[in-house]
Amino acid sequence: MWVDDFIIFGENMGIINDLKATLKEEFEMKDVGDLSYFLGIQVNRDKSQKLIHIHQTGYMNMILDRYGMQNSKPAKTPLSAGTKLVKASVKDALMDQMEYQSIVSSQMYGMQVTQPDLAQSIQQISQFTQKPTVTHLKAAKQGLRYLNGTANKGITYNGNKGLQRECWCGANWGGEEGRESVLSLSQAPNPNTWLSSMH
Repeated sequence: MWVDDFIIFGENMGIINDLKATLKEEFEMKDVGDLSYFLGIQVNRDKSQKLIHIHQTGYMNMILDRYGMQNSKPAKTPLSAGTKLVKASVKDALMDQMEYQSIVSSQMYGMQVTQPDLAQSIQQISQFTQKPTVTHLKAAKQGLRYLNGTANKGITYNGNKGLQRECWCGANWGGEEGRESVLSLSQAPNPNTWLSSMH
Protein backbone atom coordinates (compact mmCIF):
# COMPACT_ATOMS: atom_id res chain seq x y z
CA MET A 1 0.00 0.00 0.00
CA TRP A 2 1.21 3.52 -0.80
CA VAL A 3 -1.03 6.37 0.41
CA ASP A 4 -4.25 5.52 -1.48
CA ASP A 5 -2.87 3.08 -4.06
CA PHE A 6 -2.28 -0.56 -3.27
CA ILE A 7 -1.64 -3.96 -4.79
CA ILE A 8 -3.56 -7.11 -3.93
CA PHE A 9 -1.88 -10.40 -4.66
CA GLY A 10 -2.62 -14.03 -3.92
CA GLU A 11 -2.81 -17.54 -5.32
CA ASN A 12 -6.61 -17.54 -5.78
CA MET A 13 -8.38 -14.96 -7.95
CA GLY A 14 -11.73 -15.75 -6.31
CA ILE A 15 -10.43 -14.69 -2.89
CA ILE A 16 -8.97 -11.52 -4.41
CA ASN A 17 -12.33 -10.64 -5.98
CA ASP A 18 -14.11 -11.24 -2.67
CA LEU A 19 -11.65 -8.92 -0.93
CA LYS A 20 -12.20 -6.24 -3.58
CA ALA A 21 -15.97 -6.48 -3.15
CA THR A 22 -15.66 -6.17 0.63
CA LEU A 23 -13.39 -3.13 0.37
CA LYS A 24 -15.73 -1.43 -2.11
CA GLU A 25 -18.59 -1.78 0.38
CA GLU A 26 -16.62 0.26 2.91
CA PHE A 27 -14.61 2.65 0.75
CA GLU A 28 -14.91 4.52 -2.52
CA MET A 29 -12.44 2.67 -4.69
CA LYS A 30 -11.49 2.17 -8.31
CA ASP A 31 -10.32 -1.23 -9.58
CA VAL A 32 -7.67 -0.63 -12.26
CA GLY A 33 -7.34 -4.33 -13.13
CA ASP A 34 -4.22 -6.36 -13.66
CA LEU A 35 -1.09 -4.73 -12.34
CA SER A 36 0.94 -2.98 -15.04
CA TYR A 37 2.44 0.05 -13.27
CA PHE A 38 3.01 1.00 -9.63
CA LEU A 39 5.25 3.72 -8.14
CA GLY A 40 7.55 3.87 -11.15
CA ILE A 41 7.63 0.09 -11.53
CA GLN A 42 6.45 -1.33 -14.86
CA VAL A 43 5.08 -4.87 -14.79
CA ASN A 44 4.90 -7.14 -17.83
CA ARG A 45 3.23 -10.49 -17.35
CA ASP A 46 2.93 -13.59 -19.50
CA LYS A 47 0.38 -15.78 -17.73
CA SER A 48 0.70 -18.61 -20.23
CA GLN A 49 4.43 -18.89 -19.52
CA LYS A 50 4.04 -17.99 -15.81
CA LEU A 51 6.51 -15.13 -16.17
CA ILE A 52 6.51 -11.72 -14.51
CA HIS A 53 9.05 -9.10 -15.59
CA ILE A 54 9.42 -5.89 -13.59
CA HIS A 55 11.52 -2.94 -14.71
CA GLN A 56 11.79 0.82 -14.23
CA THR A 57 12.64 2.02 -17.74
CA GLY A 58 10.51 5.15 -17.43
CA TYR A 59 11.89 6.01 -13.98
CA MET A 60 15.50 5.39 -15.04
CA ASN A 61 15.10 7.61 -18.11
CA MET A 62 13.52 10.31 -15.93
CA ILE A 63 16.48 10.45 -13.51
CA LEU A 64 18.98 10.38 -16.39
CA ASP A 65 17.18 13.39 -17.86
CA ARG A 66 17.04 15.12 -14.46
CA TYR A 67 20.84 15.03 -14.10
CA GLY A 68 21.61 15.68 -17.78
CA MET A 69 23.01 12.17 -18.30
CA GLN A 70 20.59 10.93 -20.98
CA ASN A 71 23.26 11.26 -23.70
CA SER A 72 26.17 10.06 -21.58
CA LYS A 73 28.37 7.17 -22.69
CA PRO A 74 26.99 4.00 -21.01
CA ALA A 75 29.32 2.41 -18.46
CA LYS A 76 29.79 -1.36 -18.32
CA THR A 77 29.78 -1.45 -14.51
CA PRO A 78 28.12 0.78 -11.88
CA LEU A 79 31.52 1.32 -10.21
CA SER A 80 34.96 0.81 -11.73
CA ALA A 81 36.90 -2.19 -10.47
CA GLY A 82 39.42 -1.21 -7.83
CA THR A 83 37.68 2.07 -6.98
CA LYS A 84 38.58 3.06 -3.43
CA LEU A 85 36.60 6.00 -2.10
CA VAL A 86 37.85 7.83 1.01
CA LYS A 87 36.56 10.66 3.17
CA ALA A 88 37.18 14.24 2.10
CA SER A 89 40.40 15.83 3.33
CA VAL A 90 40.85 19.51 4.17
CA LYS A 91 42.41 20.01 0.73
CA ASP A 92 39.49 18.54 -1.23
CA ALA A 93 36.94 20.80 -2.91
CA LEU A 94 33.44 19.81 -1.85
CA MET A 95 30.56 19.31 -4.29
CA ASP A 96 26.94 20.35 -3.82
CA GLN A 97 25.69 18.13 -0.99
CA MET A 98 22.01 18.24 -1.94
CA GLU A 99 22.67 17.30 -5.56
CA TYR A 100 24.95 14.44 -4.53
CA GLN A 101 22.38 13.10 -2.05
CA SER A 102 19.70 13.32 -4.73
CA ILE A 103 21.81 11.36 -7.25
CA VAL A 104 22.53 8.65 -4.67
CA SER A 105 18.93 8.33 -3.46
CA SER A 106 17.57 8.23 -7.04
CA GLN A 107 19.77 5.24 -7.82
CA MET A 108 18.97 3.65 -4.47
CA TYR A 109 15.28 3.39 -5.34
CA GLY A 110 16.16 1.56 -8.56
CA MET A 111 18.46 -0.77 -6.63
CA GLN A 112 15.80 -1.64 -4.06
CA VAL A 113 13.17 -2.48 -6.66
CA THR A 114 14.53 -3.80 -9.95
CA GLN A 115 18.32 -3.47 -10.14
CA PRO A 116 20.05 -5.23 -7.24
CA ASP A 117 23.26 -5.11 -9.30
CA LEU A 118 23.62 -1.52 -8.03
CA ALA A 119 23.93 -2.65 -4.39
CA GLN A 120 27.73 -2.57 -4.14
CA SER A 121 28.13 0.83 -5.79
CA ILE A 122 25.31 2.34 -3.68
CA GLN A 123 26.92 0.92 -0.53
CA GLN A 124 30.12 2.74 -1.51
CA ILE A 125 28.84 6.13 -2.67
CA SER A 126 26.22 6.50 0.07
CA GLN A 127 28.96 6.74 2.72
CA PHE A 128 29.94 10.22 1.51
CA THR A 129 26.66 12.13 1.44
CA GLN A 130 27.80 14.66 4.07
CA LYS A 131 30.99 15.84 2.36
CA PRO A 132 31.06 14.68 -1.28
CA THR A 133 34.14 15.48 -3.35
CA VAL A 134 34.75 15.53 -7.10
CA THR A 135 35.86 11.89 -6.87
CA HIS A 136 32.66 10.88 -5.07
CA LEU A 137 30.48 12.71 -7.61
CA LYS A 138 32.33 11.06 -10.49
CA ALA A 139 31.68 7.63 -8.93
CA ALA A 140 28.00 8.46 -8.40
CA LYS A 141 27.64 9.65 -11.99
CA GLN A 142 29.20 6.42 -13.23
CA GLY A 143 26.18 4.70 -11.68
CA LEU A 144 23.98 6.94 -13.84
CA ARG A 145 26.04 6.10 -16.94
CA TYR A 146 25.59 2.42 -16.08
CA LEU A 147 21.84 2.96 -15.89
CA ASN A 148 21.98 4.65 -19.29
CA GLY A 149 22.98 1.30 -20.73
CA THR A 150 20.70 -0.87 -18.58
CA ALA A 151 17.54 1.28 -18.18
CA ASN A 152 15.36 -1.39 -19.80
CA LYS A 153 16.69 -4.23 -17.68
CA GLY A 154 14.90 -5.58 -14.61
CA ILE A 155 13.96 -8.79 -12.85
CA THR A 156 12.06 -11.73 -14.33
CA TYR A 157 10.23 -14.11 -12.01
CA ASN A 158 9.55 -17.61 -13.32
CA GLY A 159 6.45 -19.25 -11.84
CA ASN A 160 7.47 -22.60 -13.33
CA LYS A 161 10.11 -22.87 -10.60
CA GLY A 162 7.45 -22.96 -7.87
CA LEU A 163 8.85 -22.03 -4.46
CA GLN A 164 12.46 -22.36 -5.55
CA ARG A 165 14.47 -19.42 -4.27
CA GLU A 166 17.52 -17.86 -5.84
CA CYS A 167 19.95 -15.74 -3.86
CA TRP A 168 22.98 -13.69 -4.79
CA CYS A 169 25.82 -12.67 -2.56
CA GLY A 170 28.54 -10.06 -2.95
CA ALA A 171 31.44 -9.43 -0.63
CA ASN A 172 34.14 -6.84 -0.14
CA TRP A 173 36.62 -8.35 2.29
CA GLY A 174 38.66 -5.68 4.06
CA GLY A 175 38.13 -3.26 1.21
CA GLU A 176 36.62 -0.40 3.19
CA GLU A 177 38.58 2.66 4.31
CA GLY A 178 38.79 1.31 7.88
CA ARG A 179 39.53 -2.22 6.57
CA GLU A 180 35.98 -3.38 7.36
CA SER A 181 34.38 -6.17 5.33
CA VAL A 182 30.96 -5.85 3.71
CA LEU A 183 28.52 -8.58 2.66
CA SER A 184 25.38 -7.99 0.60
CA LEU A 185 22.59 -10.49 -0.07
CA SER A 186 19.51 -10.29 -2.27
CA GLN A 187 16.70 -12.80 -2.76
CA ALA A 188 14.03 -13.16 -5.41
CA PRO A 189 10.43 -13.56 -4.09
CA ASN A 190 7.90 -16.14 -5.20
CA PRO A 191 6.34 -15.09 -8.55
CA ASN A 192 3.57 -17.70 -8.49
CA THR A 193 0.85 -15.23 -7.45
CA TRP A 194 -1.97 -13.14 -8.92
CA LEU A 195 -1.44 -9.39 -8.99
CA SER A 196 -4.08 -6.68 -9.04
CA SER A 197 -4.02 -2.93 -8.48
CA MET A 198 -6.52 -0.57 -6.85
CA HIS A 199 -6.73 3.02 -5.65
